[in-house]
Amino acid sequence: MTKWLLSLIGVVFLGVLFDVIYPNGKTNAFCKGLFGIFTIYIIVSPIINFKLDINNDNNFVDTALVENINNAKVQAMEIKINNVLKDNGISNVYVEIDCDLSNSEFIVENITIDISNLVLDDGLMNINIYEVITNNVVSITGIDKDRIIIYG
Repeated sequence: MTKWLLSLIGVVFLGVLFDVIYPNGKTNAFCKGLFGIFTIYIIVSPIINFKLDINNDNNFVDTALVENINNAKVQAMEIKINNVLKDNGISNVYVEIDCDLSNSEFIVENITIDISNLVLDDGLMNINIYEVITNNVVSITGIDKDRIIIYG
């Protein structure tokens, strides 16, 4: 910012100096026109550089903020899976969602479900637990069945 301000002040001083030196007539108008274009370029150049910085760099992406948002999404998804399974009579499961928290796109890699402490409601003794859990997780997250890992 200070470089730009010093450039602007320098252009003003050069403009005053050249105004004294300019010859009279058509050459005076031509020189003033060129100097005016140069002055406009000096004034507008920080805006052009700012737009180029936005397009080329990801300086405006706060990685800590992206990680916090993605972490909140993971926690909300884990709670939702646990609540849906609990509503279907399956409780005490541990859900872990594997994804890249630093990526601005939230993409779930794998979902791991530990059923070693599983508790079923009384009416659910003759069901396929793996199928029920997998179908519920797919309906919540929309990921492929191949990326759901159930163990325990």
